[in-house]
Parts: sequence; structure tokens; C-alpha cells
Amino acid sequence: MESNIHIDHRHKEQQRLKELKSFIFVFAILAVYGQNECCSPQQWEGDAAGFSRRNNETFFEYISYDFANRRVRADLYERIWFNHEIKIVQKTLIEKEVQGVTYVYDIEKDGTCTYKQNDHEVRQMCVRSGYSHKYDYTIGGELQATLYQYRQRDYDEEVEVASKTCIPIAGFVFNHHERHNWHMDFDIRFWNVQLGIRNPNVFNTPADCKKQN
Repeated sequence: MESNIHIDHRHKEQQRLKELKSFIFVFAILAVYGQNECCSPQQWEGDAAGFSRRNNETFFEYISYDFANRRVRADLYERIWFNHEIKIVQKTLIEKEVQGVTYVYDIEKDGTCTYKQNDHEVRQMCVRSGYSHKYDYTIGGELQATLYQYRQRDYDEEVEVASKTCIPIAGFVFNHHERHNWHMDFDIRFWNVQLGIRNPNVFNTPADCKKQN
């Protein structure tokens, strides 16, 4: 019985970490389909950090975004509060198209690599239309920024970008709880964003990368 419980806990933990990786990687690039207000430059690199209340974790990542060549890389460092202890996750995720097929490569800190075919193409990083409110303002006396707010009955999303370039600044998700309280459930902030890809080799993947079961 104890062995089964241990296996069950490990299975749940693996599933949680798997969901977390997918959640962070997808949300971090704020990619959407449909009509858009603006789209970021096709090539840039920069830092991002934030937290997820739902997953009890904080994260830092360095992002290399190259939509021109349909590929994205995120070097992740995550601190996850799970089962009454803090777990540290360090890895690299690379999403790219190879001969018209999109793959996601999961590279562990020790170099172990697995990959799987993705169910969608590499998405362009854009701010979608259909916002509830839009605010233009100035940050630090010079940077012109725009905040797009998408409000639903029980949640609120906000995306903040540079007005002229659509370079990401921040993203937030608020959930509406009992007694009319709003709690921030997700937060991500970008900085040190530089245009272009300094080293295209960052998208290379290990030749011995194994397909996920």
C-alpha cells in the first residue's frame, strides 16, 4: 500500500510539473490567434520573471523569440512549493518548426533531452483585439506604454506593451473570488529586451534527443 501511495504522489508531481512547464512556456510569450491590436518584433531576446498562485511557484526565464524562423527558446529557473517543500526546476524549452512540423524540446540541466510533436504551429506574439479597456500612459518620463484589459465575469487579464513597438512589458491575470475580492493569480514582467538574435545556435538541439513516450 505504501508503495502505491508513493507512486501515486510521484505521478501527481510529474503531472503537475508537466502542466507547469506548458503553462509557463505558453503564457510567457502571450501568443494568440485571430485579429490583433499589435504584434511584437519578429526577433528579440530578454528576461522575464513572475509568479503563479495556482501553481505555488515563482519563476525566472531568459527568452529568445524568433518568429521569423518559427522558433522560441526559454531558459527556465522555477521555485515550486509542493508537498510542503521547495523544488527547484532548471531546464530549457525550445519550440521550433522542422520541415513544416512543430516540435517542443525539453532539455534538463544535466543535458538529458526529450522531444514531442506539438499540436499547433509556433505562434506569433501579439496582443489580441476585443479588449474591454485600453489605457495609454508614460513610464519613467519617456516610454510610451499601452495597457489592454480583458474583463470577464470572474477573471481579468491585462497585457502591457510598448506603444510604438508592441514589445512586452508585463502581463497579469486576476480571478474574482467570494466577497467581491480580486486576487492576482499570475504575473509576468519583461525587461532587458533587445532586438535581434545574437547567437542563432541557441536554437540547436542535442542530436541524441529522445522522443517522449
